[in-house]
Amino acid sequence: MDYQAVIERIKEKLPKTKEYILADNHLEWDWVYEFPLPAREEEIVKTEERLKIAIPAALRAYYGGIANGGPGPGYGMYPLDKLWVIEGYELSQDPLPQCKTLMKRLSRKEGNSYQALCFLTQGDAYDVSCLLEGPDQGKIVMSCDEEPYLMAADENFLDWYERWIDEMLAGFDMNLYPDRYKGSQEELIRLFKDNQSDEKVQQQILLSLNRYPNLLPDTFTFYLSLLFDSRFADKTGYYLFVRGIPQGRQHIVSMLISSDKEKKDRAMTYLIWAAQHGWGLREWLMLLNEPEIKEDETLSKEILLKLKDWYAQHVKTLQFIMSQAKRIDPSTEEQLEQSKQLALKFKEYLAK
Repeated sequence: MDYQAVIERIKEKLPKTKEYILADNHLEWDWVYEFPLPAREEEIVKTEERLKIAIPAALRAYYGGIANGGPGPGYGMYPLDKLWVIEGYELSQDPLPQCKTLMKRLSRKEGNSYQALCFLTQGDAYDVSCLLEGPDQGKIVMSCDEEPYLMAADENFLDWYERWIDEMLAGFDMNLYPDRYKGSQEELIRLFKDNQSDEKVQQQILLSLNRYPNLLPDTFTFYLSLLFDSRFADKTGYYLFVRGIPQGRQHIVSMLISSDKEKKDRAMTYLIWAAQHGWGLREWLMLLNEPEIKEDETLSKEILLKLKDWYAQHVKTLQFIMSQAKRIDPSTEEQLEQSKQLALKFKEYLAK
């Protein structure tokens, strides 16, 4: 198969990913963003001889046509001399039609198991590999020791890699990209409803939905319906309020200014939920600077007092709040000054 067209598309898109990768909050290791030169054919052959395998065609095309290593999910692509073979995966059908689950890691002596070529790690033993044999040869699998993990829906490595680039440029949450389900919001919601008997699959679908930078109206309504279901509240609440998508913040504002006491109380519950799950100064600034709240001094004080009660009980000091200040983008003096003023407000209310 000729992969030249997809290789050219990837080479055109890759330079655009630099700012996204370097700005990613979970990239805390000391990794230099660079594009190594493609590998020479003799280097690829030498690697195949060392490992006693044939590198799947699409992955081979990447190393020979794009880079010998380079950017990718997690810690980035291994260069050829770091590739290694994982022995013994047994595959079985997952309830979802577009992916399979790696049920367990076996020795090859135990029967129907396959080798996989590991080309990337996300840390903590989360490895991403390319199957070397069997009916799904060339497809991408995500594994972690004995845990059940997923086979990607993509046809081959280059399809999987190009999707990584496209979703990053579209503003998706790229944390743990490899083990999220592929599909539109409508498809994922349908899969969620079709798998009512399998909560683990439903949880994985929600994590996949959480990657979208914005929600369609029907998806937003679907999330609200799950907010007070104890099985799914963490994942839906995190997405709506901790990640701070516009719909979530606007929903809270509309409830806070409502004359309906029940709605207002529920909005306050959402705020405490957000405080528990990591909202920092930047998120509070965005909320308190919403025109409807900023112009209502009574409501602003009510919100701060509510937060005071929670922080006083669970934090006791300003250390947590001040530690979040580094999350603010000090792009303007005005924003930096706003963050200082908000910190002082918290300090004032905590002191009372």
